[in-house]
Amino acid sequence: MVNEKRRVVLICGDAAAGPDFDLVLHNAGFSVDRADSGRLGVQQVERAETDIVLVFPGLPDIDMNETIQRIRPITKAHIIAMLPSDDEIEVVLALEAGADQYMAGTGRMRELRARINAIMRQRVRMRQLLNGIDPDGGEELRHRDLILNTSTWDVTIDGTSIPVTATEFSLLHMLLMNPGRVRSKQEMVRHLNGYENGGDSYISSADQRSIEVHIANLRRKLGDSAREPKWIETVRGVGYRMITEQKLAV
Repeated sequence: MVNEKRRVVLICGDAAAGPDFDLVLHNAGFSVDRADSGRLGVQQVERAETDIVLVFPGLPDIDMNETIQRIRPITKAHIIAMLPSDDEIEVVLALEAGADQYMAGTGRMRELRARINAIMRQRVRMRQLLNGIDPDGGEELRHRDLILNTSTWDVTIDGTSIPVTATEFSLLHMLLMNPGRVRSKQEMVRHLNGYENGGDSYISSADQRSIEVHIANLRRKLGDSAREPKWIETVRGVGYRMITEQKLAV
């Protein structure tokens, strides 16, 4: 029986693209609400708690990126932009609009199933933590006056709460686990896509660019700067690391 708490809103103007996606999502245990326009999709997301939103290009009213922009402030759902290719400009525009991830090519059903399984593992853990259930005991990572708390799923700086998406939280957690250790963009992509312990190892340039966009958004929320970083330092040609106190004091 489908668990009604596992819900996907599929926003796609192409009726022919629906059945295959419906089958994959139903088999993964989701109830699926379809919308054939951007405005209707926004209404579907507003109507009830949603775990994942798939947004396709070619919508008949507002375009994919505007649809994502309207959805992002009203939901904590994981938004995936379903792009026809991994063209870097299209990827960046979708992520800057508020998508958490993108998928290139609409026929990659096995990858979609793997992605949503990884997303749901993360979301189930988030719900457990927010309900006071922590099978791993929880942890509070402190880095000067920045605190990331997995028991409350909060990020604070000097006591002020910083609103971050689940994707930004996950990347910050990864960096804070070992401050000073460089995390490559490839590592970060695999971490977000659930491929750390095997699976699809191909990382495109657009995948790596998506990490740059998420880190830029995270820096903005932390009040950080790429030119004069206080928290996250770019290691050219490799990736990112948290700046240690010793580094900051120089």
